[in-house]
Amino acid sequence: MTPARGTEYIDRLLCAVHPNGSKSGLFMCVKAYCDESGINPESPVCVIAGYFGGNNQWREFDRAWKHILDREGVEEFHAKQFWARGKKVGPYKEWSDDRAKRFLDDLVAVAISVRIHPVAPTVVKRDWEKLPEHQKRWFTRAKFHRITHKPASTGAPSQPYFLCFQHCVDAAAQQLNSKRLKLHCVFDLNETLAGYAQHVWASLKEDKRAPYVDQLGDLVLSDSKDAPGLQLADLFAFRTRRYAEKKLADPNTPPGELLGKLLTRAIDPRHFVMFTDDTFEKLKTQMPEYLRGDAVLHSSHDANAKSETPQ
Repeated sequence: MTPARGTEYIDRLLCAVHPNGSKSGLFMCVKAYCDESGINPESPVCVIAGYFGGNNQWREFDRAWKHILDREGVEEFHAKQFWARGKKVGPYKEWSDDRAKRFLDDLVAVAISVRIHPVAPTVVKRDWEKLPEHQKRWFTRAKFHRITHKPASTGAPSQPYFLCFQHCVDAAAQQLNSKRLKLHCVFDLNETLAGYAQHVWASLKEDKRAPYVDQLGDLVLSDSKDAPGLQLADLFAFRTRRYAEKKLADPNTPPGELLGKLLTRAIDPRHFVMFTDDTFEKLKTQMPEYLRGDAVLHSSHDANAKSETPQ
C-alpha cells in the first residue's frame, strides 16, 4: 500500500469522481479520519479515535489547522512529541508553557469550529484476553461454516484493533442519512495492520446485512503528515488512551477539560464504548449460538455450507 501524498491527493482519490454538489444520481463525500493508540503490548487498552464529517468541513478544517502549524513553524502535530516537550526533545523542546497552551487551545478550537463528529471505541485488553479464541476470531470478522461450525478464516484474535476499526466505520456509516452520501475512511498507515485492515474493509463492503453497505466507499491508509485530519485523530486517540488508563484505576475519573472539548460535537454516547467483560457479554448475543460458549459446538454435518461473519 503506497501512502497517500497529501490532503489534495486524498481528496482527488476519494471525491473527484463524485464531488460535493454533484447532480442527482451521484454521491456526496463523507470522510472519517482515525488513528490508533495503545496497540503496543505494554498498554492496558487499545483505542482507535477519530472524526467524521462532510468533505467541505474537512477542507475548512485543513486550511485552519495548517495555518496554525505554519504560524508556529511546526511541520506536523504528534501528540506524543508535544507532551514530551519537558524532556527537551522534539520540535517543542524550547517552548514555554504559555506558548504550548496557546498552540493546543488553537488546534482544539479549529476541531470544534467545524461540523465533524468524534468516535473513540476502547478495548480493555485484559478482558479481551479472557475471551475464548473462537470469539476473538468472530469479533475480528473470521468466518465460520453455518452447518459444520468450523472456521473458514482465521480472523485476527491477537489484535483487538480490528474490533475498534469496525466500530469506527459503523458509527460513521450509521449517520449517513441520505443514500447520496458515501463514506470514505482514512486510517493512519501501520504496515503491520494494513493488510488485514484492507480485508476487514472488503468484508464490510460485502456484508449485505448492513443497511449502509452500498454507501461504503474507499479505505485509504495514509501517513499523518499528509493529512491534518489524522493529526487531529492522533491528538484525540492519545488523550482518550490516557483517560481510559486512568479510568481503569479509578472508574470515577472525569474526562477532563481537554477531552471534554474534543467531544463537543459528539452525537451518540455509544460511539465511545469501552469494551469490557460486561460489553462482551452483551455482544455475544449477536453471535451464532454455537459460538457463545467457551468451546465451539461442532456439528457432525460436513456439507458444503455457506459461512457467516459478524454483523
